[in-house]
Amino acid sequence: MGERVGEVMGLARARREARRLAVPLILANLAVPLLGMVDTAVVGHLPDPADLTAAALATQLVSVLWFLFGFLRMGTTALAAQAVGAGDQQALTATGIRALVTALTIGGVLMLLSWPLQFLGHLLFLPSPEVAAGFDQFLAIRLLGAPAALGQFALTGWLLGRQDARGPLLVAVLGNVLNAVLDVWFVLGLGFGLSSVAVATTLSEYAGLLVALALVLRKVRPDRAAIAAALADRPALTRLFRVNRDLFLRSCFLEGSFVAFTVLAARQGETFVAANAILMTFFTATAWLLDGFAQAGETMIGRATGAHSAESLHMAMRAAFEHGLILAVLLTGILALAGPSAIELMTHHADVQATAHHYLPFVIALPLVSVWAFVLDGVFFGTGRAEVLRNAMALALGLFLVSAALLVPVLGGTGLWLTLLLFLASRGILLWWSFRRIGGSRALAVPHGSG
Repeated sequence: MGERVGEVMGLARARREARRLAVPLILANLAVPLLGMVDTAVVGHLPDPADLTAAALATQLVSVLWFLFGFLRMGTTALAAQAVGAGDQQALTATGIRALVTALTIGGVLMLLSWPLQFLGHLLFLPSPEVAAGFDQFLAIRLLGAPAALGQFALTGWLLGRQDARGPLLVAVLGNVLNAVLDVWFVLGLGFGLSSVAVATTLSEYAGLLVALALVLRKVRPDRAAIAAALADRPALTRLFRVNRDLFLRSCFLEGSFVAFTVLAARQGETFVAANAILMTFFTATAWLLDGFAQAGETMIGRATGAHSAESLHMAMRAAFEHGLILAVLLTGILALAGPSAIELMTHHADVQATAHHYLPFVIALPLVSVWAFVLDGVFFGTGRAEVLRNAMALALGLFLVSAALLVPVLGGTGLWLTLLLFLASRGILLWWSFRRIGGSRALAVPHGSG
């Protein structure tokens, strides 16, 4: 009886903790796409239509780059949370130092790769001469913010690993507010051109970095000896490199699947592409929301792993799954009820509306199909099993390509959306199989590589 009461109380605590962490993270995640939306809205008021195209293409390429290096947040959160669970303040501080130095180094390299990335953008997007000049300028200025953007990943990941979800929310909100104010001031107030929008975004990224750094320094102030020791610890640096490498490859495989989806969609005709653009905004919004509970689960599971507590890990998993499923059901209902009206609001073209309505049921099903992969991602992020995430994503990408080759030629757009649903479902299935094969909560409660 006592064990049962203890289990109920432990689960209740895990549920409260999941909500405490997830709500600020969901709000912070919603702030992320606003950065590009504000830029697009302000650029839309410039006199030359080519400016909007240039900004949109450059922002798309930057978004892909930032996504690929998102492992700087995920890997840092896992290692920091494990240090918290183990009660190792020295390891917690060292994790933040190594993550920030890694982020700033990668960001510095990206700044130096401005010309090759501009060349890559020309190959991918084939911009007209009028668009190309604005694209190059916008991209070069945005890349100047790479150290700040990636540094934010590392610092907010560290804060989240300390179970601080409000810090990342504060960084996101202040950065977005400043970006919006500068955009409006530069373009509508001072009459500056396209480059000023990129300058505003870059400045807001550095402001966000300073806010994140201030929040971290309130928690810990490492001296020179601590910094030197953190950067001289070869086993820890090797572990960080291994985790980041696997998470980077996982991001590449995931991005590859969506690039393939976009390429195949383009072959279905302009009307299908336009309808897909609307439908994918629905999917992106639900993904950001579901990711909030995945991130909450990640930090709770990382702490349980550091404490070697299989019971706490199980409770964290259960709380994350329960809340994720509730949110997925809620999102499914919202999409089913409001999706048709939202389509009407987003376009007045009858053929695009009809196509979007036709494929809307697939989008409605996406939250319930994908929530399992989101939560299990958080499980393996938190336990530091990056190689599992890498391998599962590689297999899921292979399944995506095979199913696309079989279904799209026969079913066209329907086959493509079925392929996406199968891809998301396969991610969850593969990760659950990996969880069972490893040995479940008890086996995962030991930090990977600690023996």
